[in-house]
Amino acid sequence: MKKIDEWVGRVSALLAMLAAVCTLAMMATMIADVANRVLGNGSLKGAYELSAMLLVVIVFLGFGYAERTETNVRVTLATSRMPHAVARVVRLVGGIVSTVVVALFARATWDQALVSMDRGEFTQGIVDFPVWPTKLVIAIGFTFLTLECLLGMWRRWTAPSEQDVHPDLPAEAHL
Repeated sequence: MKKIDEWVGRVSALLAMLAAVCTLAMMATMIADVANRVLGNGSLKGAYELSAMLLVVIVFLGFGYAERTETNVRVTLATSRMPHAVARVVRLVGGIVSTVVVALFARATWDQALVSMDRGEFTQGIVDFPVWPTKLVIAIGFTFLTLECLLGMWRRWTAPSEQDVHPDLPAEAHL
């Protein structure tokens, strides 16, 4: 399981790096579009469509890495006030529910991405852009988020708890 965890972690980090590169590409596109408008040449054809698709890529490719690094939003209002053992079980149940929901999203987006690929779906605008690569990225993002949720629960459940390592710390410190 450790090897799978390491591999998923490496792929999630790679996807996050790709999202960072796409952020730079989106910035360059927007700067070029604004500069072109300032020079009186109007908007660059396809800049809006490209930026919209890059935004989707940026968001969804970063999901898995955000989960791995625990930078996704977490609300600990209730669990920080519970006894450690109860909080641990509540977090596990919450993790299972979250993982199931994200897995359902992954399944649905894979279905949509495959249909879009088969149809060769394109947007209709000034410049026609293929939609299927964006839908594929969404499916990949949800898939890696699902894997990271599963592996995160495994890591948290099998690792010694902070309460075991530092029993003298207050409950709020064991998040």
